[in-house]
Amino acid sequence: MPIAGALAIAVGSVAAGVGGAAISASASRRASRTQAAAAVEAARIQAEAAEKAREAARTGRDEAIAAAEKAAAAAQAAQDKANTLAKEEIEKGYTTAQGATETARATAQAALDKARTEQDAAAKTAYDTSSAAATRAYQDSQGAFDRALAGQTAAFGNAKAEQNAAFGQTKAEQDAAARQALATQNAAAKEAYDTQTGLQDPYRTAGLTAQAAYMQRMGLGGDTTAADYGRYARDYSAADLPQDPGYAFRFDEGQRALERSAAARGGLLSGNMLKGVTRFSQGLASQEYQAAFNRYQTERSGYLGALQPLMNSGQNAANVMTGAAGNYGSNLSSAAGAYGSNLSSAAGAYGVNTANAAANYGTNIAGALGTYGANTAANARNYGADTMNSANLYGANTATTAGNYGANTATGAYNYGRDTSANTLGRANAVVNNANAYATNTANNALYVGTAGTNATNNFANASANSAYYTGNAAAAGVTNAAQAQAAGYIGAGNAYGGALSGIANNLATYGIYS
Repeated sequence: MPIAGALAIAVGSVAAGVGGAAISASASRRASRTQAAAAVEAARIQAEAAEKAREAARTGRDEAIAAAEKAAAAAQAAQDKANTLAKEEIEKGYTTAQGATETARATAQAALDKARTEQDAAAKTAYDTSSAAATRAYQDSQGAFDRALAGQTAAFGNAKAEQNAAFGQTKAEQDAAARQALATQNAAAKEAYDTQTGLQDPYRTAGLTAQAAYMQRMGLGGDTTAADYGRYARDYSAADLPQDPGYAFRFDEGQRALERSAAARGGLLSGNMLKGVTRFSQGLASQEYQAAFNRYQTERSGYLGALQPLMNSGQNAANVMTGAAGNYGSNLSSAAGAYGSNLSSAAGAYGVNTANAAANYGTNIAGALGTYGANTAANARNYGADTMNSANLYGANTATTAGNYGANTATGAYNYGRDTSANTLGRANAVVNNANAYATNTANNALYVGTAGTNATNNFANASANSAYYTGNAAAAGVTNAAQAQAAGYIGAGNAYGGALSGIANNLATYGIYS
């Protein structure tokens, strides 16, 4: 065979092998993808089926629990109604039994109260009758004692009143005599006092007048606006010199002499004339001040000295009048003392006489009261004994009645307590039994609901676990199948390319042989 022909065959064989390998590899990959998609879809369908199965299990669980709770609620409602009816019947039975017990107790107590009231009334009537008789006897006796005491007291009082009247008359006459003597003594003392003060009053008046003048000139009192007020109370000064009569005379005479001399010389108003007047006045003042001061002192001493005897005579008159006032007071005091002594003596005698009369009256009244007290005490003892006997009898009857009443009441109270206790205990037992049955049924209902919920929950958990298991298996199988399909496609493609390469190699070998 020619080389060119063999080469063309070999190339054609290679091309055919490569094309066939490519087609085979492509077909193998499409087949693996199709298988993988089918495996995934199968896993999805299995997962959906598992979820639906789980949802159906959840619905079944909820419906089972709801049915159990509904059945338990219906059973509990029936149990509650039965419990309420049982309680009502228990209370109704207790109320009926207790009412019968109360009625029996009230009836028995009413009978006891009535019997005691009648017994007390009978005892009280007997006591009142006995006490009234004793009281009347006591009052009659006491009335006689009272009348006797009143007669004796009136007689003693009349005797005392007559004695006191006589004593009072005597005392009144003695008091009148003492007052007359006092008035006479006071009048004599007053006349003597008035005579003495009349004789001393001119001296006293002269002394007061001299004292007023003295105080006026010394600035110690009087008219403060007067010109001579305080004249002799201040020191002599140059300002007082022009007021001195001697100085004023000499100054006027000297000034007139100077004026006549100046007029004769024709210089009346000259400066020399004024100087001369000044020198004259200054010289005269210097010469006359001591003389004026001495005349002031002489005048002051003479004036004040003349007032002093008058003031002394006034002081002496005041002393004499003071003594006269003292004597007058002493005389009045002596007269008052004598008057008081006379009144005291009269009052003492009156008091002694009145005391004696009162003592006699008291003795008589005491004797009458003693007799009255003894009679009254005896009457009171008798009345007390009678009243005590009545009271003792009344107390004994009342005590017996009260004792019987108390015993019967205690018995009734004991029976009432016993019956009430039995009623209460019966009600308590019925209530306890009913409560126990109610609690047992309520617990059974709760246990039934709990058991149903537990079973439904367990079933739901098992279904969920199975669904999850199947879903996992389906997903794993889908992944495994998809992987196997892809692997088979890759293997088929490799085998196709391997066969193609093997064919090319064979063709090339054949081409070499033939060439």
